Amino acid sequence: MSEKLSSFDDFTDDKIYGVSELNAVIGSAVRDAGGGFVWVEGEITDFIAHRSGHWYFSLRDEKSEIRAACWKQNTFKIGFVPENGMKVLCRCQTDFYEQRGTVNLSILTLEPRGAGAEALALKQLLAKLEKEGLFAPERKQPTPFLCRKIGVVTAPSSAALADIVKVARGRFPNLEITVSPASVQGGSAPAEIALALGRLEKTGVDVIIVARGGGGGEDLSAFNTEIVARAVADCSKPVVSAVGHETDITASDLAADLRAATPSAAAEMVVAVKADLVEGLEETRRRLGSSLVNALSYAAMEIDAVSDSLVRAARSRLAETQYELSALALRLDGLSPLATLERGYSVAYAKSDKPVTDASSLREGDELKIRFARGTALAEVKKLLK
Repeated sequence: MSEKLSSFDDFTDDKIYGVSELNAVIGSAVRDAGGGFVWVEGEITDFIAHRSGHWYFSLRDEKSEIRAACWKQNTFKIGFVPENGMKVLCRCQTDFYEQRGTVNLSILTLEPRGAGAEALALKQLLAKLEKEGLFAPERKQPTPFLCRKIGVVTAPSSAALADIVKVARGRFPNLEITVSPASVQGGSAPAEIALALGRLEKTGVDVIIVARGGGGGEDLSAFNTEIVARAVADCSKPVVSAVGHETDITASDLAADLRAATPSAAAEMVVAVKADLVEGLEETRRRLGSSLVNALSYAAMEIDAVSDSLVRAARSRLAETQYELSALALRLDGLSPLATLERGYSVAYAKSDKPVTDASSLREGDELKIRFARGTALAEVKKLLK
């Protein structure tokens, strides 16, 4: 049996080696290439998305081709699904299957290369986030009418920050502005932007502006990443995205509660003009004062009208009562014995001062008191007549 080989340097031309020995040395050399990790650029072909979640495909260029696999634990970190013909840049580990004697790549990260591939990746990402509801109108938070404190996520020395401060201070001089610095381009930018948003959430700001000046599509790539879009959508404070020009629509624009074409426009959207507010308050005060005077005048008129109406009603009722009393008085007069006496009748009273209603109760010689309508006379019964 031949000695165990550890590297190609151990080979000699006077010995015979088994296939397994040879593959073991090749495998060790392949796995150690580049410290175990390499960057490979190529075009995807024979792509298969297995139901297990793994991806299997080949990478090729004009001259060569190599098999590759991306395991499930890594595919979910990639923001798009590759397609045949797409050019990509992969960070991977080289591996060698000794049983078959084949070299394979184990993909760790995968990035699209070229405008077409990047556009497809962005399209897939936006479709994924939209399906999850991150762009739904019902998720949007309204911005406050009057902000006391605004937060800004941007590069600390950027023109975008200078524009926001200039506009905000011009509209509301004593407005508080808190800046949470972050890189807005480069490999670290997405994570920095997400962290900056998280910091501002804890500071008590009323609204957050995520800003960057204009630039080419590649300059805005950080704002087209899944981590930034999710950070914007999940923020508990209203977020205004202002990361490009009017024609640039990014994932952060779609996830934000409000989109502004420029950083200056974002400041105008969230910061009220203090002078206008003061003038509006003064005008409201004047209108309220005028309305109060008018209301009091109207109330006085209403009171006068009601008073007049009550007086008229009281007078009318008094007249009606007086008429009714007069009618009752006439009726009472008609029923009064005195009224009978006025018509020529008289009333005879016995000594007991009781009216005499029956002549048989009298005796000759009885004295009577005769009551007339005016005056009284004494009389004596001379004779009773039947």
